[in-house]
Amino acid sequence: MQKNCPYCQFGNLDHGKDFLFQLEYKKEHMYITKYKNNFYISIITNDTSDSINGIQERSSHLINYCPICGNALK
Repeated sequence: MQKNCPYCQFGNLDHGKDFLFQLEYKKEHMYITKYKNNFYISIITNDTSDSINGIQERSSHLINYCPICGNALK
């Protein structure tokens, strides 16, 4: 386990470091976020190549451990 993992140790910021490898969409992000003392993996996808029908998808899942370093999230 890492002591200072940039993905799950983000202090007063609203999310940690982005850990999603860019694949199909130009703007895909996956972060660990904190909301009301719970931690989530949050995924945001923006398909900005279609300026008229651009797609934005958001999804979050509750987690207890960092998937990168294994730290328990508290």
